[in-house]
Amino acid sequence: MLYDETKALTEIRGLSLDARSHLQHVWRNGLQIIAGATEMGEPQTVTEEVIKISDELRRLGL
Repeated sequence: MLYDETKALTEIRGLSLDARSHLQHVWRNGLQIIAGATEMGEPQTVTEEVIKISDELRRLGL
C-alpha cells in the first residue's frame, strides 16, 4: 500500500473514532439529562433533549 493510501486510511479511522467518541458523549449526557428531567417531572426538557439527540444522529448520518 502506498504511503498516501495508508495516511488516508489512518485519517478515516481517526475520524470514525472521533465521531464514535462524540456520539458516546452526546448519548451519555443526553440520557443523564433525560433521566433527571423525568424524575423532576419536566417533560419539555425531556422533549428538547430527545430532539437534540435525534438531530445529532441525523447529522452524523445515522
